[in-house]
Amino acid sequence: MSMQINTEQEEKSLEDLRARYSKMAIGEKMTDDWGVMKAKALWNAGFARSDIDLKGLSFFDFGCSWGYFGRYLLKEAGLGSYTGVDIVPM
Repeated sequence: MSMQINTEQEEKSLEDLRARYSKMAIGEKMTDDWGVMKAKALWNAGFARSDIDLKGLSFFDFGCSWGYFGRYLLKEAGLGSYTGVDIVPM
């Protein structure tokens, strides 16, 4: 897919978006320690307390960001497969 930039204003807006997303992709979110900590918190806040057995199931995560939660579920809950999709390019 290609994008047609029609005006200087659109070009500036696109540059601003790229810069904002670039800043999001650096720092502590790039570390596995941060991701595992957040995934454990999410797991303990809800999934761990349910009676749902995830072993062998497929899991689709829309808005997965870096995919930390899915990787955690693969390891800790025994998922059969995990697919993560996010609209923000990383």
